[in-house]
Amino acid sequence: MRGRVARRMAGIVVGVGLVIAAGCVPLLSAERADVASGIAAEALSLDAPQESPAAKATALAPASPAGDVISAPSAGDDAAPNVVAEVAAGRALPGRAPSQIKVTGGTAKQRTEVRKYLKKWARFTNINEVAIRNSLSRTGLATLYSDGSATIELRKSVGTGARLRYTMLHEIAHAQAVYVYNGNLGVAERTFKAKFGGIKRPASWKGLEAAADCGAHYMSGTKANLYYKPGGCSAAQRNTAKMIAQGYQV
Repeated sequence: MRGRVARRMAGIVVGVGLVIAAGCVPLLSAERADVASGIAAEALSLDAPQESPAAKATALAPASPAGDVISAPSAGDDAAPNVVAEVAAGRALPGRAPSQIKVTGGTAKQRTEVRKYLKKWARFTNINEVAIRNSLSRTGLATLYSDGSATIELRKSVGTGARLRYTMLHEIAHAQAVYVYNGNLGVAERTFKAKFGGIKRPASWKGLEAAADCGAHYMSGTKANLYYKPGGCSAAQRNTAKMIAQGYQV
């Protein structure tokens, strides 16, 4: 895994949900809020910049041993072999192994489903933890850090099945994006606006939200429950999401 260290600076809140610290890229918390239909919407938090929980450990030693990679996402997904040496040019190295991602709270079934999605889709992420909380103002929250890592929170009432799947995969897609783009969300936002098109809901980070919905569409194989792109993503957009999920900038 890349040795990247988060920067900790005093933040200035600008507008809704965007925290900018002088000299560093914005830090984003992508939150999922309930709507009348029970499907999740998304907003951005006003949390001040904070040091990633993994940053100190990363400064001392890699978060996972060299060569600690997991199996390919799924048959037919053209994923890389289980050998770090065979990573293609321009591709990110695999991040924290899913087996090392702490999953806490919730029911046993929820934790099992979360681990299933992590095992299949978190190869190119650096997720510190997935916490399922009894009390959370949103159904899901992905906090993205300038070192490329992420922390995901889910509200226990999201349940299991399709609703958990969409929420979790959308947040994993955010984690993929921040990791593959080395924490540079400004570059990712501009690129994703061009690649993933418009969205049907208001959002401050339109490109990131479009990309996360297309990532959820690609990873789940269905457009069901998509909030920002309820009509689904085109084949080209899903293929672009696939490239990000496999560790490539687009």
